[in-house]
Amino acid sequence: SGDFEQHIRCPVRRTHLCTPWNRTIISQTAKGHAKPRTSGTAPRIAERCNPYAQTADTSWIRQALIFLAWFRACFSWKSLQIRLVRKVFTVPFEKPPWQYSSDYKWLFSARPGKDNTRNRKFPFQKVIPFILAFRGGTLNHEIMDFFGLDPSAGTSSAFIQRRSTILPEAFESLFHDFSRSVDENKLYRGIRLLAVDGSDLQIAANPKDPDSYYPGVNGQRAYNLLHINAMYDLHQHIYVDALVQKSRKADESAAWTAMVDRSAIESALLLADRGYESYNNLAHIQEKGWNFLIRIKNGTAGIASGLALPATDEFDVPFHLKLTNKQSNEIKELLKDKNHYRHITNTIRFDYLPRTSRKYDPAVFFELHFRIVRFPISDTACETIITNLDASAFPLHDIKRLYAMRWGIETSFRNLKHTLGLLHLHAKKWSSFSRRFLPSSPCTTSANWLHSP
Repeated sequence: SGDFEQHIRCPVRRTHLCTPWNRTIISQTAKGHAKPRTSGTAPRIAERCNPYAQTADTSWIRQALIFLAWFRACFSWKSLQIRLVRKVFTVPFEKPPWQYSSDYKWLFSARPGKDNTRNRKFPFQKVIPFILAFRGGTLNHEIMDFFGLDPSAGTSSAFIQRRSTILPEAFESLFHDFSRSVDENKLYRGIRLLAVDGSDLQIAANPKDPDSYYPGVNGQRAYNLLHINAMYDLHQHIYVDALVQKSRKADESAAWTAMVDRSAIESALLLADRGYESYNNLAHIQEKGWNFLIRIKNGTAGIASGLALPATDEFDVPFHLKLTNKQSNEIKELLKDKNHYRHITNTIRFDYLPRTSRKYDPAVFFELHFRIVRFPISDTACETIITNLDASAFPLHDIKRLYAMRWGIETSFRNLKHTLGLLHLHAKKWSSFSRRFLPSSPCTTSANWLHSP
């Protein structure tokens, strides 16, 4: 890295990086030789490309640059990511997490029995950790960095071919296996503390994917946009689930219910921001046996707008609301009591009421129990929270502290995108992005997990 990379990489850019004699230049220069051992016309070209071949006595310069490269590699975050993938994962486990997937590589091959059966320069067990270590460089530079300037490393074309033989399900399996392996089931007052949120990710333009493609306007370049939905353990600093959607087809509520319903966690408190305010989302949490704590809108739209709430800046009011999609004369009389009955139109998704009903069908009610808490955050602003936590165990000041902890998932997205380089992708296809995002999640998990107390 650093100055050493500049002396090695910049001259070589004039020619093809992956030619055999160029790899010899890089390998021999890294070892400290003044001239690479080549033959034919290559030595003359190599002498012109090798900055160390133009002076007679530069051994002390070479040693200083090599020491500087080693020192910066040991104490820079870029190399920490590679060393994390190579070594740290192997410490608390019997074998690296990706080895569990490689044991069943036939199951994750596009053509079982044909793909990933021969011994190649990019075998199954090397492709996965290599993708984990991706940063922001070109693919050729990433290969050289990961394999330690090894001249026998495979080419970028070989890597792309091997990557296409591995199904995205391999990385989904790796994500869940690693998350379970570091999950210590730490509890906050007897429950798991989880947060759900979404984040957009802009990728290279691909007009062949209309569900995520956006044409450029006002001189802006065209791009494709994806939406990441993640469930994050705030107490352990690990991801427990994730779903990726194409932007034009994104549905955060559907992702919420999917991740909640398929979770094996017995008891949890789920925190979320205003985008997840929905009776259907609350009902899924209640039926799961979990708790929720969600910020809701203060204005005319949303759950609070249909309830009779105190006109003060601070209150804590319990509700036992009965939901129905029936509209008979008897139901209309009941709906006048806004704090106990609410009508759900058929255009709004609600999974616990019949989608359609005939005129003479009996009315069906779903009971939803929660409290609405409001508290000031400044002289002119207030926050409104809906939760089903017990008021005696979690009074107002605890609600404030719990919601503030939700910010942990925001910082995890920042680490995922910027620190670990998810913004730098080496593919345009949807399947290739899945191969990049899901492996990056364990990297963020491990980085937060290693630095957590």
